[in-house]
Amino acid sequence: MRYSIPSILCLFLLLLLMASSVGIPLASGQSTLIRKPAQELMEAIGRYLSRTGGREIGQELAEFGGESAVRQLAERALREGGDDALNALVRSARAHGTDALRAADNAVNIPRLLRAVDELPADIAPQAIRRLSAGSEGRLLAETVEQFGARALRAEVRHPGIGGGLVRNLGDNGADLASQATRQQAITLSRHAEDIARLPDAQRNGVMRLLQTEFDRTVSFMGRFIENNPGKILFTAATTTVILIHADKVLSGEGEIVIGPDGKAVYIPKPGIIERVADDLFKQVLAVLLPLLAIAGAIWLGIKLWFHYRFAKLKHQMKSAKVAGNTEDKS
Repeated sequence: MRYSIPSILCLFLLLLLMASSVGIPLASGQSTLIRKPAQELMEAIGRYLSRTGGREIGQELAEFGGESAVRQLAERALREGGDDALNALVRSARAHGTDALRAADNAVNIPRLLRAVDELPADIAPQAIRRLSAGSEGRLLAETVEQFGARALRAEVRHPGIGGGLVRNLGDNGADLASQATRQQAITLSRHAEDIARLPDAQRNGVMRLLQTEFDRTVSFMGRFIENNPGKILFTAATTTVILIHADKVLSGEGEIVIGPDGKAVYIPKPGIIERVADDLFKQVLAVLLPLLAIAGAIWLGIKLWFHYRFAKLKHQMKSAKVAGNTEDKS
């Protein structure tokens, strides 16, 4: 069968139109698949705002970046963790509002970040989400969570702005220390954490042993050093060697680490420490000797009284004998 050129052109155009007509629903279907998750997220934000009495959803979404940013975040959640990740993100948005979207946007991996948040007690999860949503600090915290999980979030919630850094620099040990530290102790420790992290393995392990076994005294020593040596670095390789050698005396307050004019660290006993030790020793000796001296004095006094008594008695006897002799002579 022969076809004329016009017929072939008509057939080609017909096929092209058919392909276009098929392509339009497909493209529309793809758009629907992408837009539906975004709509679910926006509905979750709306529920959160209606429950908490927050601002208009338009304002909230505009600050996040608008519907386009929400759609991109939904696509990313699907890409990184499928429907489970998207559902988790929707639940988080329903519970925490746009902070959940910002936290997820800062995540290295959305599913892993949301799982870490889910491991937290319900009473601290909102605080963790707020910390994760806080701009560049939130991104840095999210990177720490990617490596250390929920422990980093617990530390950050306990010590906002500090706890995550302790975990980032000191790892799991940092999380343990953050859990027992007061706020002031956490601040002091955070000022040395990066320097400790840079130490050679053996020295870093030595410092960590001191912190694990003598936490209060070690942190107090760190604080004293900061006060006495402003601007100086305590945990260099050379200084740490001196610290570890004299650790018992340094932690007990018998002496301090001093950075000399040449930049070298030396251990200096506290002024008067020798005198105090001698005084304590003298007091201990007296505590032993005084009872002995008292006993010796009592014995000496007893002996002296006894001799005095014997002498007086002998003198009396001699006097009596003399009187008796004189009486006999007269008679």
